[in-house]
Amino acid sequence: MIRWRRPGIILEKTITAQAAKQEAVQVAKQEHKTIRVRMREYVERNYAMGETFKMGELKAGFAQENPENSQNAVWGHICLMTTNLPSRLSHQPKKDGTDDLMYRVDKGIYRRFNADNDPEPIMPQKESLEWATKMLILNMAQSYDDVKNSRCYLSPDTGGNYKLHRAAYIGLYRDKSVRGIGEIIARVRVQDHSSVPEIAWTNDDELPKDMMREWVLEQIEQRWDRGYPVQALLIGEIHDCDFIKDTKGGMVRNNRVVDVSNVEHTTGYDLARSLYEMKWTELNH
Repeated sequence: MIRWRRPGIILEKTITAQAAKQEAVQVAKQEHKTIRVRMREYVERNYAMGETFKMGELKAGFAQENPENSQNAVWGHICLMTTNLPSRLSHQPKKDGTDDLMYRVDKGIYRRFNADNDPEPIMPQKESLEWATKMLILNMAQSYDDVKNSRCYLSPDTGGNYKLHRAAYIGLYRDKSVRGIGEIIARVRVQDHSSVPEIAWTNDDELPKDMMREWVLEQIEQRWDRGYPVQALLIGEIHDCDFIKDTKGGMVRNNRVVDVSNVEHTTGYDLARSLYEMKWTELNH
């Protein structure tokens, strides 16, 4: 009887509830902006066009406003949104220009990207895509802990089974699963005990080459006893994963390369999360 005689009250309550729900959805959308969007808003709000700023200052300020994002995620998006960093290719910049935010003036010094005056942004080309969308899985049956702790993989540089193809990411394999994933910084070669380490290629332009050489020589001195020539892969932060090899047997070869372009990720951390508990046979299917 109440419902029949007083429908206006019920209707009014329904409309009010719907309006409140819609308002809550709009607020949630605003609060859950992507790091891409928040990074652009922060830079455009704090730095005028043509004004230079230090990378450390940007990272500290952005982190203060966005404490929920890891340092690794923030740095990954800085690489992605800096137009003249080759390492942005491993983060798959968008073709519509929304990722073209900053320009590196010098080491550690940046400014906003000026489309009218700056060189064309580095974008994926056929050659670049051959490594920027790849993960190099390495068999770590005997050296997993050493590599994870040092973030440096060492192996003979003799080609064949030890040939290491360029890739954006490394996967540390042990016991039928990729247990850790990180971003590859560089590949370094050392011909003999008296030679200067050679930087074969680098995916990260921020780390000084002298520091890379010292890093490799230190690891060779501490861990390597198999003679020369030797090669090293320097790795960024390594994130736990469980990317499961569900095919028969273990990993026979020293390494293999897989394409991860169809896996949702921007950083190594994202990739590790996306591949967690995924089976090898499910990749790219």
